[in-house]
Amino acid sequence: MNLICKFNFDDSAESKKNNLSKYDGIPGVWALRGKDKRADADEQEDKWICLQVGQTQDIKIEIEKDIKDMEKSRKVITESKYVNYFGEAIFAYPEIRSGNSYLYKWIVDNYRDLEFCLIKEEDNENNRKEIEKLFAYITLARGWRNGGSFREECCWKERYKSVKKEQKKLECKLIGCGILLKDEIDEIKKDFLTLDNTKYHNYFKDIFPEYLD
Repeated sequence: MNLICKFNFDDSAESKKNNLSKYDGIPGVWALRGKDKRADADEQEDKWICLQVGQTQDIKIEIEKDIKDMEKSRKVITESKYVNYFGEAIFAYPEIRSGNSYLYKWIVDNYRDLEFCLIKEEDNENNRKEIEKLFAYITLARGWRNGGSFREECCWKERYKSVKKEQKKLECKLIGCGILLKDEIDEIKKDFLTLDNTKYHNYFKDIFPEYLD
């Protein structure tokens, strides 16, 4: 899996290795991965946790925007004054941020060794969407919402059953159509923490206790 951009945040500075220029105008599917700050290194065994996945017509432009959101998320939320026509400051209100900005704050606060990586270069938008979906299903991408938003929590156990059925169908379809190779899918399962691998149930038990009961 090719590295696009690698960076770490600390209290004083940002360090990053940036290969974004190679992906200027390149369509494809990307993923953001990292390591849990709370987890013991031996527990993770150098496996990656998928934090977000997306598809785009231009990888460079999209990831540059996401990096800006990530950098902005680390700044203290400032207040602005609401001043009426007559010059009276009526109240102060916090800077409005997008849900994506709060997601990236959560990622920066909880994960380390962050990397954007390339899943697959792909011109066809429908193929990209299906590759994105399959990757998210396999890795249980923590911040992925499939292009929409969900207002209510649901029964994880029931959702996971339907996800697994769809995952199997998608794998067969994408391999059968030659959109993805089986080796490419196997590499994903090898490099990332997945719930199917019982070896990592201790890591997932706090996230998905219902499934692991």
